Amino acid sequence: MTAGSVQGDIGADSPLVGRDAVFEELLEILRTVRKGKVATVVLTGPSGCGKTAVLESFLEHCRTGARGVRILSAMGDEWEAQFALAGYSQLMLTSPLRSAKAYDGGPHLPATPVAALSADQVVNYASTLSTHLEGLQSHGSVVVAVDDVHKLDVESLRILTFVMRRLHGKRILFLLTLNPAEAPRIPAGVLDFLTGHQVERIPMEPLSAQQVQELARRFHGIDLSVTAAHGLVRHTGGLPQPVVELLRELPPETW
Repeated sequence: MTAGSVQGDIGADSPLVGRDAVFEELLEILRTVRKGKVATVVLTGPSGCGKTAVLESFLEHCRTGARGVRILSAMGDEWEAQFALAGYSQLMLTSPLRSAKAYDGGPHLPATPVAALSADQVVNYASTLSTHLEGLQSHGSVVVAVDDVHKLDVESLRILTFVMRRLHGKRILFLLTLNPAEAPRIPAGVLDFLTGHQVERIPMEPLSAQQVQELARRFHGIDLSVTAAHGLVRHTGGLPQPVVELLRELPPETW
């Protein structure tokens, strides 16, 4: 696999204004992963900062611009978080290479949301996921993406963390998004791992006034003055989502 197979850049029509450096950092991490090194990366920032947009653009690049990359993805959800395996079942839409076994909790539970799991069952599901990932990475690199990891059910969080702590020397990238304001809802042991030395955290910095001007010009055809751009940054905290919403909702003559 050559380095060129994961090369890419943010084109002029990309919605990721101000996120070029983050995108390039993810590409570089993927290059390292493809050489046989597990990586765990967390994109951090408040709601509206563009975490999901970066994640989705990176996954699209993996699907269309990088050869031999398999993607497993899940999205945290407030309501589904009450169900054990809600997140796991999203990741395991593809049948695992072997079924779970050797736990004392009774018949094997399906990879669909259930009420609760015992500790033995959590460990067993982690073993199943780990085996599944190892099998997939033997044929190419694997990206495991979880958007809004803070909204994932507790059992899926524990399963993922168990796996991430133990996989080494494999072509697997775990890529998560996290809103730090909602981090306290994550179990302490999981949060300790996500904020520890084994995980690379990439903060999503606020947009600058110049970047807001570029966004307004590129996607809304609005030529913002420097004063207006600075005003938008102050009002929105430089978060892309509210900037876009204001540019879309207010008449162009407002600016």
